[in-house]
Amino acid sequence: MRPCPTNPQLAKIDLGHAPCLLALPCVLMWATAWMESANEVIAPLLGLPELPVADLPDAPGHVLLHRVDSTIGLTDTHFAVIDDWLRDRRTQAQQREQRQG
Repeated sequence: MRPCPTNPQLAKIDLGHAPCLLALPCVLMWATAWMESANEVIAPLLGLPELPVADLPDAPGHVLLHRVDSTIGLTDTHFAVIDDWLRDRRTQAQQREQRQG
């Protein structure tokens, strides 16, 4: 199924992002104005499972909120930012474990 070209936001979805998103070593959540509709409309387009929806600003745990320009969409730079953030979180967790261990 291809995104509906009559909706400019859906028409820009890159279906190739699903494997990159699923490969991230974290819990994916929707943090978007689409709210639950993201599971109904966007997830099937990408081939993603139903994801939890963040109730902003009260998302649980450590959260990276990274703005993505809807006129451009996700880029390699966005995935690099996510990767850096996840690496920093892992490093911090490892340092805490070493101090406690």
